[in-house]
Amino acid sequence: MNRAYLKSVYEEVRDLVALTARQRELFEAWLYTERTFAQLAIQYGVNRSTVFRAVERAAQYVEWTARRLDAFRKAATH
Repeated sequence: MNRAYLKSVYEEVRDLVALTARQRELFEAWLYTERTFAQLAIQYGVNRSTVFRAVERAAQYVEWTARRLDAFRKAATH
């Protein structure tokens, strides 16, 4: 996952993307603190794979929302 790319996309769709509270919390912790999945797992008291799955799903939702927003903008200009 490209953290810099996801950060820029997330900044654009933050208020639109439908994430659970836990997904948002873990995704933002990973995105803004530069911590690894293992470090976040220790901090939150969960397995590393739990953090990875939450961040991966959040990233997918962020990218999906960004694509939908882009399509909507393109449709609105035609």
